[in-house]
Amino acid sequence: MENPMVMGIDVSRWQQKVDWQLLKSKGVEFAIIKATQGDYLTDPMLKNHYKNARDAGMLVGAYHWCDPMSKDDLQAKYFLQAIKDLDLCFIVADVEQHWTDWSEWRNKKITKIIPSQRVSDNAKKVLEYWSGKVKAQIIVYTRATFIDYYAAQASAWLPKYPLWLAHYTHTIKKDSSKAAYTWEKFSLEVPSSGDPKLPRNCSKWVFWQFTGGKYILPGVDSSIDLNLFNGDLAALYKFAGRKLPVTEVEETAEPAPLTLEERIDRLERIAREKG
Repeated sequence: MENPMVMGIDVSRWQQKVDWQLLKSKGVEFAIIKATQGDYLTDPMLKNHYKNARDAGMLVGAYHWCDPMSKDDLQAKYFLQAIKDLDLCFIVADVEQHWTDWSEWRNKKITKIIPSQRVSDNAKKVLEYWSGKVKAQIIVYTRATFIDYYAAQASAWLPKYPLWLAHYTHTIKKDSSKAAYTWEKFSLEVPSSGDPKLPRNCSKWVFWQFTGGKYILPGVDSSIDLNLFNGDLAALYKFAGRKLPVTEVEETAEPAPLTLEERIDRLERIAREKG
């Protein structure tokens, strides 16, 4: 993995107040926003987060939490309806457990209630429904352990998709409360090498969610998840299918060296001017 990697944020209704301009100034270049869940919930902060992230100059994506208890085509359509007016770079199928919604099975073996084949089929059919209907990159968000334990069959088709993987590396203890950090202190927590754990049969990743909702940083009123893109800024824009903006650094870059003919012409012009 080559440095520097590019940092991004994912948000939902749980982040009510976000200073997007401040985040951009701290190196956050992309945002992935929750749009929908199953065929019954649209995140009320979707449009607001989308507009403000775009206005700050970030690349923007949206994600759908796949609910294996909802009909595949209904939730796939529900998501597309929610994002129909948004110019997104990425759309994401979020394939993971959500213990708040599945709380009635918290102490039971989840695979007996929702078979792993069903979890896999649900996500696969949602992704296939979106294919050809959107211009944005189609991505799968998950974690290796979830695939192994709750959707093993998905390892057969996951390699077809760019992956956004959750794998937390922070030093905050698992059982501790959220911690407030400065951006300078937080920079020490950002991985500079290594990779997230990959699901079986997968060999590469695109995004890495490296925090687990433990950090409260200036610019957001609640804890947030931070992510890395596996490449530099130019590679991120290429992946998103967007043109990399011209920066002030690029505008003031040193001009290309003069050719021999150009140097001769320049010397002759100076000589004429001096008589």
